[in-house]
Amino acid sequence: AARGLGAVGLVLAAPAMWGGVARAFWPRSAAWLAAAVVPERRLSGRGVVRIQASDNIEALRALGRDPLYLAPPSARELLGLVRVVDQAAEAAPRVDLPALMLLGARDQIVPEAAVTRVFARLKGARETKRYAEGWHLLFRDLGAGAVIEDVAAWTLARPGPACK
Repeated sequence: AARGLGAVGLVLAAPAMWGGVARAFWPRSAAWLAAAVVPERRLSGRGVVRIQASDNIEALRALGRDPLYLAPPSARELLGLVRVVDQAAEAAPRVDLPALMLLGARDQIVPEAAVTRVFARLKGARETKRYAEGWHLLFRDLGAGAVIEDVAAWTLARPGPACK
């Protein structure tokens, strides 16, 4: 599908593509049950889960003020995310484009081991960049400059009309 769009490579930043974790029986069942019983209920996790997505507090505040940013997700949206994560993991062996995966060592959302297992199933050439001070929102983190430079260098190294 990506080839039909003229893509010559993929950049995956903290990608949601871990089938194993999303397929665990209890979390999957809880997501399904919540979506069936209270589909529009917003699930904040406040008081239960404490997750930080970036070290850039101003960027996090700006996201919170953005009317287009969906947070917290509804039970229905959460189940949709579980399904998309599963589909991404299942599609991995059909991806034959070169791919760059970006991971933040401090990411509290994407499980690195599970994502790395899925990434290894891609058919194309693969490269991983891991940022010791990176969080989930790599392009908004305080160290985003290094991430942007790495993506630019990788992108410009791709053959094809987009880089000529």
